[in-house]
Amino acid sequence: MSQRTRSHRLEDISIVEFQRLLPDEWVCRTKDKDYGVDLEVEIFDEDGRSTGLIFYVQMKATDKKGQERSVRMKIDRLSYLSSLDAPSIIVRYCAATRTTHFIWIHNVFDQIGPTSSASATVRFSEADTWSDETPLKVLRTIKILRTIRLGTRNLPLGLTVEDGGTTSSSVFELKLAASRLQRMSQMIGTSNDPDRCLPIAIHLKDNYLVASIDAIASINWHIDEFSSEKILPILTYILAYMTGRYEFHRQSSELIRIIHANQFTANNRIIAGRIAQLAINNPDTAADIARWNRIHAIQDEAYLTYLNALLSSEIPMVKREAAVTAFYTDAISDHDPTNNQNLSTICYSLANFQMNNGRLGEAVSNYNRARKLDEIYLQRTYFLNEVGACCFWSRHFRSASLFYSASYNLSPNPQVGICTGDALLYSGDFIGAKSKFEDVAARAPDELNGAEALTKAWLSSWLHDFYQRNNLVGTECISDRSTWISEIDRAQSTGEYPNALGAALMEAFLCDDDISLWAAAMSFALKTKNSQLILGTFSCAIWRNGYEVYASFRRHLERVALPEEDLAYFDQYATTLYEMRPAEKFQNVTKRLVSKNNFDCVVEINPNENIN
Repeated sequence: MSQRTRSHRLEDISIVEFQRLLPDEWVCRTKDKDYGVDLEVEIFDEDGRSTGLIFYVQMKATDKKGQERSVRMKIDRLSYLSSLDAPSIIVRYCAATRTTHFIWIHNVFDQIGPTSSASATVRFSEADTWSDETPLKVLRTIKILRTIRLGTRNLPLGLTVEDGGTTSSSVFELKLAASRLQRMSQMIGTSNDPDRCLPIAIHLKDNYLVASIDAIASINWHIDEFSSEKILPILTYILAYMTGRYEFHRQSSELIRIIHANQFTANNRIIAGRIAQLAINNPDTAADIARWNRIHAIQDEAYLTYLNALLSSEIPMVKREAAVTAFYTDAISDHDPTNNQNLSTICYSLANFQMNNGRLGEAVSNYNRARKLDEIYLQRTYFLNEVGACCFWSRHFRSASLFYSASYNLSPNPQVGICTGDALLYSGDFIGAKSKFEDVAARAPDELNGAEALTKAWLSSWLHDFYQRNNLVGTECISDRSTWISEIDRAQSTGEYPNALGAALMEAFLCDDDISLWAAAMSFALKTKNSQLILGTFSCAIWRNGYEVYASFRRHLERVALPEEDLAYFDQYATTLYEMRPAEKFQNVTKRLVSKNNFDCVVEINPNENIN
């Protein structure tokens, strides 16, 4: 005869005991094991009408005294409970003490924090004991969670002061600050009804102002002086932070408006930085809030998150440029002049920003300043690449080749090597360019970079011969489109297809997305019957412009009545090259290996924060 284990009997007992604790109107249903949770509770009102509110329950029972306030659970189980479409609680029942404790799943993750472990210990406090008042608290929490999850999030804020029945001067000042804030906006009321508002309760505890959204979230803020003048700015920042965290965008924007209109500041860098970040769609407002709170003064988490938000915003750069420049300028002015590392990172970041926005002269100045403050930059390939790019677009090609070459010597990246060769080519050093391209081709780990390098090595030789044939000096004609279009027309008329190809490539490499020119270059390469030039030209064209350039070239093949089997060969050839193409477009001559929003930051986290 089969016999039930103690754990199975204990599980049944815990469910019965939990059901006994629920109001009679609430319906508790056991869930199938496949669902992954023990119970589903649906809440009905006193008249038996459904409220539409449900929550899930994960039971954890024990019969060992001393274990009633902790339980070990797997992280994937906790994550699953958190992912359910209704709120979840973990219930700990102890048969030995006949006590029941519970905790909301969102508070579990606040408790255990980030972890790489497979499991964690969930701990229950004395306040987590299930009592006669708990059902009302659970109902209120679920209503607030529903308000937070509403797609529109248009409800006003309900701000209430919990005075605990005391009438101290500090409580009076807190109430006065709350009243003043409520008068500043129609979005902030006095209700605490979760059906009508997002209720936020505030109270004083020792030297802290505590703001909480039920059992869902809370912020403790240390206050040195309990006056309404000191409390009001802090309270406004807290509410802006909370509403922003739960994506109540209209309410958050309104609170940010109040902060900006009154020039409020906070003594908490993380929250102040977050508010500036929330204001990023209005860069001038964000910049003011960041400056008033001196976010620029310390390279910490607040500095990093605000700056990253400002640089990566989708707002047009013309509207953000002044805010970014002001932030960097203030940072340079306010940082310790003896701290070379910090100052160098700011100068470098400002230079990179200026270069990406075409302010090349200013960028070179700040790159040089960063290098003087910290010589280690000369050992960083990304720094050398970016200075090389700045020099290249300033038409200081010889200087560009020196920086790219230094980067290539540190790390022989084929793309950097190609940029080095390009700089030599445009500086008029055709022999040096040819040598560099040949070196890249010999080292390149992939066929596409190798093919481009060999093609450009051939192009360097061709350009050297072109100069000699035409008695040319200087570099003016290298970037002159009319020179190369004229040479294409001349070479085509005489059947000199290598010359037509050389002229076409000179212009095509300057205008990467000129599909018709690249298609013409593919046709000229085919007519040279040089397999290396065909591979190099085809791969460069398809790498830059995908199937579209091949489609244009293919129409040319159809016009000359190429046999079907030959056309199929080229189709397969193009497909092979296309499949070798990187997922992201190759950073070619128009990019010069510059990464947008590349900035350095020395992160010094300030641990003196208290946010739950």
